[in-house]
Amino acid sequence: MTTLNDLTTDQSSLLAFKAHAFDYRSALANNWSISYPICSWAGISCGSRHQRVTALNLSDMGLGGTIPLHFGNLSFLVSLDISENNFHGHLPKELGQLRRLRVMSLAYNKLSGSFPSWIGVLSKLRILRLDYNNFTGPIPNSLFNLSRLEMLRAEFNIIGGTIPSRIGNLRKLVNLGLWSCNLQGQIPTEIGSLQNLKNLDLADNKLSGLIPPTIFNISTMRILTLESNQLSGRLPSTIGHSLRNIEYLALSTNNLIGKIPNSITNATKLIGLDLGFNSFSGHIPNTFGNLRHLSVLNVMMNNLTTESSSADQWSFLSSLTNCRNLSNLALASNPLGGILPQLIGNFSASLQNIYAFELGFNDLNGTIPTSIGTLQQLQGFYVPENNLQGYVPHDLCHLERLNILNLSGNKLSGHIPPCLASLTSLRELHLGSNKLSSSIPSS
Repeated sequence: MTTLNDLTTDQSSLLAFKAHAFDYRSALANNWSISYPICSWAGISCGSRHQRVTALNLSDMGLGGTIPLHFGNLSFLVSLDISENNFHGHLPKELGQLRRLRVMSLAYNKLSGSFPSWIGVLSKLRILRLDYNNFTGPIPNSLFNLSRLEMLRAEFNIIGGTIPSRIGNLRKLVNLGLWSCNLQGQIPTEIGSLQNLKNLDLADNKLSGLIPPTIFNISTMRILTLESNQLSGRLPSTIGHSLRNIEYLALSTNNLIGKIPNSITNATKLIGLDLGFNSFSGHIPNTFGNLRHLSVLNVMMNNLTTESSSADQWSFLSSLTNCRNLSNLALASNPLGGILPQLIGNFSASLQNIYAFELGFNDLNGTIPTSIGTLQQLQGFYVPENNLQGYVPHDLCHLERLNILNLSGNKLSGHIPPCLASLTSLRELHLGSNKLSSSIPSS
């Protein structure tokens, strides 16, 4: 039974918070008052039976200051969201008294201090967001007592240390984000125990060693981002069969080697595939066309080749014309060699949204194919530092949406087409280090 004293406890706790918080937009100034029922205050929700405060949603209200220990008196609180404000300082340990709490979102503030060790007593917690703050590590062992936790986001903090193997205890995790947390060491194989995981983001850390094969066996995975680490080894040959629900796979800027497994094209739900800035070798798979939802493909800065350097043998490129949603294709800095094929123009019939072709540093010969002019949606065409010869085709003037054209560092000759001046969207034009015989049109 709810007493007047209980209601007064909630009210006094919130008024104490209001008294010392910075209310930059006056979000609480007039509304949080004893003149109004507490359950009508901005950001407050109450339970229908007991009229106690069950949810405090102050997200993006322009508030600042420190988190008061009085919040620990809101004993019926189920959801606490103070994200996207300007709070700073340490978290009071009194928040550990909120034993009914299921949601705690403190993201996008300036909170600091150690990763809260008392968090482990909040046994009903399902969502924990600490991202975009200044928390330090290490990750406390008590965190792994939260057996009901479904979301843990702590990216952009200064946690450091390693990922504890006990992370595998959080069997109900669906979303795990530890991006840019200064983490080191190896990825624990126990992450493979998280068979409900849909989103795993460990990018931009200092993680090293092999990627545990168990990660590639999580069939529920939709987003896997491990880029910008120091990971090594090869991708499993069965990756496309086990990650059958994957939509975004980002492994760029690591030390991965070996071939790109052909099975990756069995992951037919892929929208983004980023394997750039590694040491992959062998042929570019000629079955990428199976990925009908593919929007971004980045394999730049590897050691990849084509099946043949003949202009009519770039079967991987021909296959890609089946990817009708492709918007960005980055192939730069691979030893593809040979002649830039005319079949680039084949994209015009099927690809209405291709925005960028990146083919720099590919040891390409021959001429710029005139078929490039059929890619009406093209916004960026990059072929610097190759061995392209001949003239700059007037067909480029058909690319009305082009904003970056980089033809520098080739052996192009002849006149610069005056019609380039009609490309009103063009913002960058790079023609240096060629053998062109005319000046840039004055218009």
